[in-house]
This record gives sequence, C-alpha cells and structure tokens, in this order.
Amino acid sequence: AGRENDWRQWLESLDRVERIAPAAVVPGHGGVLTGNGVASAIQRVRDILREALRTGVTPTAAHSSAATR
Repeated sequence: AGRENDWRQWLESLDRVERIAPAAVVPGHGGVLTGNGVASAIQRVRDILREALRTGVTPTAAHSSAATR
C-alpha cells in the first residue's frame, strides 16, 4: 500500500539491493532467492511499482491487474 512517494523510495531501495548484488535474498513470502531468481524478483517488483506509479493504483492492484492480462 502506501503512497506514490513510498513507491519511489521502494524503487530506490531495489536499486541499492541490486548494487549490493547479494548471493541470496530472503523475501517476506516464498523461498530463498539465489542466482537469477534475485534479479528476476527485483525486476518483477520494479515493474509492479512502475505500473502503480503510471496508473495511480496501489502496487497490489497493479500486480492483480497484470496477473489477469
């Protein structure tokens, strides 16, 4: 949820995580991510956040909308 400023900060945080280039990430949901799974997850969240900013809907709604396309 949150607001657009929060989503922009989230995008900045994803950039920082990507620069660190972790070997593994433990997300809040699902299994441990390693290798290409880290980059894929970062890109997936980035896409959702950008769609939310573009359309003005929450990231949850943007994700749900993308899932039904």
